[in-house]
This record gives sequence, structure tokens and C-alpha cells, in this order.
Amino acid sequence: MRIGACVAIESIASAKKAGFDFVELSAMELRRMEEREVELLAERLRQLSVPALAVNMYCDETLFTVNSDPDQEAVMGYAEGICRKMHILGMDRLGIGAPSCRRAEESTGMAAAEKRLLDVYTWSAQTARKYDITVLIEPVNHYFCNVVNTVGDAERLLTEASCDHLRLLVDFCHAALQKEKEEDLIAALAGAAHVHVGHQNTENMGRDYLRDRDESELTRQMKMLVQAGYRGDISMEAGGKDHVEDGLAASAAVLKRCRSEVVGCGRTVGTFLKACE
Repeated sequence: MRIGACVAIESIASAKKAGFDFVELSAMELRRMEEREVELLAERLRQLSVPALAVNMYCDETLFTVNSDPDQEAVMGYAEGICRKMHILGMDRLGIGAPSCRRAEESTGMAAAEKRLLDVYTWSAQTARKYDITVLIEPVNHYFCNVVNTVGDAERLLTEASCDHLRLLVDFCHAALQKEKEEDLIAALAGAAHVHVGHQNTENMGRDYLRDRDESELTRQMKMLVQAGYRGDISMEAGGKDHVEDGLAASAAVLKRCRSEVVGCGRTVGTFLKACE
């Protein structure tokens, strides 16, 4: 069970220093880079001995919104550019949350909004398949958007799409704000391809770096992963931009303690986690 950090490119070395196994980068940051710059970044990652495995922060509402029909050529062209750069970096997971694109107006209708969002996911997955990259549907809580808020919503879209290279991403912070039931999460995690965790800031519905007081809840979440038979990775995602190095160090320490505690909670769990290392 590898632990990673969602970071800006400038913070990759800090994530490595903190002890994370991998990094997850911003697609919007990659979008602004020339391919030669991406090649240099790949070399830097090799020198640091830290892989970049996934991207998040895929796009904003300038690419599409669920309130009008998306431009297939533009969506697939955008995906092509991102996937080509991901391929250079050796990445294999592309998370699409994009809450600003998923705010359906009342006049739009939920069925039409979901159909448009599913089109974007499907077209992106069709493009990603060429690079053996999996596109991830991320349920986002109702404070940020109103289309596909629950794991059940996402699973319904996955069933409708019936598309390989299209899987589920479960974010425990979004799930908490959405008040998802534990049994629903465990059922969904069995088919998930990636997981996000973080400190939930209840004051502004945002997220931050993990801290000591998150240990109990994070251990509970890891035990849910084991119960579900989840065999993927975990990324810590924080919204804070201040004290990055300290925040990453604290987050890695909490994640490692929780992982050790789960490993020690029984032979079955320990055997499972050892097999995933």
C-alpha cells in the first residue's frame, strides 16, 4: 500500500524528503509545459528516485460545463495533450474531478448534465487507452458541485459507460462531507483504482495537511480499504499552500503510523498489506 502526495512540481523534492513513495501532479500545471520541459521533469524524477503515478486538477470550466454540449474534438484534443505528457512521465492514472464544470443550472436538468459529464469521461478514456492510462471518475461533494456527488452516482455512470480504462476514485474527504454510508464506501472501494485522503477542514469545507488528530479516522479508513480488498495506492491531497514542507512531513508521518497500525491488527490484514507493498 504505497502512500503518495498531491503536490505542485516545485514541491516534489519536499515530498521525497518527507518519505512519500510517489507524487501526484496537477494536469493543469502539465498543460502549461512544453514537451521538452516534461522530459527534463522526467529526468529530475529519476534523479530523485520518486515516481509520478497520477494527475489530478484536470481542467476548469473553460474546457466544458454540464450546461451545454461539450465539444468532442476539444475534449479529446485536451486529453491527448495531457496523456502524451503523462506517458513521458510514466503515469498511469488520470483523475477528473473538475467541480467547476459540474454545477448544473436548474434549467439544464440532471439527466442532461450527467449525460454530458459521462461523454467527457468516455471521450477522455478513449484517448487515454492509447497510452494505457486509466481515467478516474471522482465523486465530488454537494458543497462544490451538484452532479455525481456520491459513489453510487459514479458507479451508475461507470455501468452505463461500460468502458475499459474508466474506473472509480474515492476521496474520503468528499465522502465525509457527503455523509456517505460506510457500507456503501466499502462496496465501492472493491472496484476503485485510486484513493485520496486528507485533513477535513469543517470551517470552510476545504482540506489541509494531515495532523496527529487525524490518526484515528485515517486508521479507520485504511481498515475499510482492507475490508474492501482494495489493492491500490493512497494519495494525500491538501489545499493549503503555506508551510508545505512541514505539512508534507507531518502528513507522511501520520500515514506511515496508520499503515503500521493496520498492518499489526491481524494476520489477514498484515498478509494483505505485505502483498501490496
